[in-house]
Parts: sequence; structure tokens; C-alpha cells
Amino acid sequence: MLLTCVLAASLTGCLNGRQGESPSASIQVKPFDEQEAVAMVLKHHPEFPKAGEVKKIETRTGGPAPGIKVDGELTTTVEKSTENNTYIVTLTKAWNQKVNDKEAKSVWTYEVTQDKAELISSEENADLINLIK
Repeated sequence: MLLTCVLAASLTGCLNGRQGESPSASIQVKPFDEQEAVAMVLKHHPEFPKAGEVKKIETRTGGPAPGIKVDGELTTTVEKSTENNTYIVTLTKAWNQKVNDKEAKSVWTYEVTQDKAELISSEENADLINLIK
């Protein structure tokens, strides 16, 4: 008799105490959010900080040894797209220098969904600092 009850309970999904409810019905799926979108992009660019933070960087270029010290910043921003569950993540590398009236700064913009992060635009001018003499 006991074996019949246990077998019947396991076949109907009643062992969790909720008759008629499947075990997976109680699992909550977390919605895709901006933190997850940023994490998807930073997985491939670990040198950049989390959104809202600034990471100070420096390099030496031009001039007599050891070169001229140039300070810069890495930043990450995120904003919600007009499309549902889509975020725009922007990575910026700025050297706080102008070379020939052009800012030594690179910007990469990604459109991020739960399934993928796609580069939608980029402007790469950070290497201009190598022209400093």
C-alpha cells in the first residue's frame, strides 16, 4: 500500500506538496537587466570598469626617455534602448589630450540583448597619443 502511494505521488508531481503543479512552475526567471548587459560586454573587455565607475590609466609617449606621461580614463555607461529587453553599453577610452585638434579618445557602442552583444559603432582615436613628440 505504501509503495502504491509513493509511486502515485511521484507520477502526479505531488511530492513537493502542491498537487497539480509541476516542479518547474515554482522557478522564478530573473529578467534581463542592465547589470547583465554590462557583464556580457565586459566579459570580452575586462580592462573596463563596471557601469558608472571610472578607471584611471596612464601611458608614456614621445619626448626623451622615459617619455611624457599621459593620463587617461576608461568608462562604461549603459542605457535602456527603446526596444524591449535591449541595452546600449558604451565603452570609452579617453587620454585627456588633443592631437591636431582631435581628441585622443576611442568609443565602442554595443547593443545588448539577453542572447548577444553586437558592436553597432566605434570611433578609434586613442592611438593619436602615439603622435606626441
